[in-house]
Amino acid sequence: MTPLINYDQEQRSLAWYRDRLGVVTGSQVGKIMSKGKAKDKPFSDTAISYFYKLAAERALSPEIIADDDMLQYYLDQTSASTKAMRFGTEQEPEARQAYMELRQVPITEVGFCRHREVPALGSSPDGITYQPVRLGDNDTPLATVCVEFKCPQPETFARYANEIRDGETLKKVNPEYYWQCQANMAVTEAAACDFVAYCPFLKNPIHIARIDRDDDAIKLMLERVRLADEEINQKSQQLCN
Repeated sequence: MTPLINYDQEQRSLAWYRDRLGVVTGSQVGKIMSKGKAKDKPFSDTAISYFYKLAAERALSPEIIADDDMLQYYLDQTSASTKAMRFGTEQEPEARQAYMELRQVPITEVGFCRHREVPALGSSPDGITYQPVRLGDNDTPLATVCVEFKCPQPETFARYANEIRDGETLKKVNPEYYWQCQANMAVTEAAACDFVAYCPFLKNPIHIARIDRDDDAIKLMLERVRLADEEINQKSQQLCN
């Protein structure tokens, strides 16, 4: 069976936003990976706040979701965009070009991809490539490799370039980015994900860290998403009664 990679959708289009409504996304899945401080709380307060957002999205009026103008109005009123976020989006084409030149591989852009068995999880890798991947002592033939671009400020880039080398170090420096990379691999069934930091102000503006697929981490993530999905549904149903 082929993975559920969405090749026919542009990221940040209305169709992309529509598909993400009420779904745990790769960029946010890290929020649900921590337990609450109390022993009887399976999720942190940050996760619970995120659940209410998704519950509200699942309870949106069908008329709002179906109408492009109304959906755009809803997105305009509820979406947050900082200067740093806009900078990252603007720099992504340059980051993509720099990566392709360095790795000598083309990148295929994709839309929002749902997990085959857990549709409550979806993610939008910044690109898909096909490269050799080292498994154990051997390089595999061409395998699916996701690409995740981040375009931070210079001081943050300096930290990433110095401290991030693999999945273990990425998880230590920025756990949410680690879980985003694992979510990218989970939904695309990729063998690896290249975490790419790009800062156009520096002499060497690009840093690439190969993040290996961790099946144990993905299994844990999917268990947490299933549990989260139950809580989100319960909260959403309260809004529909």
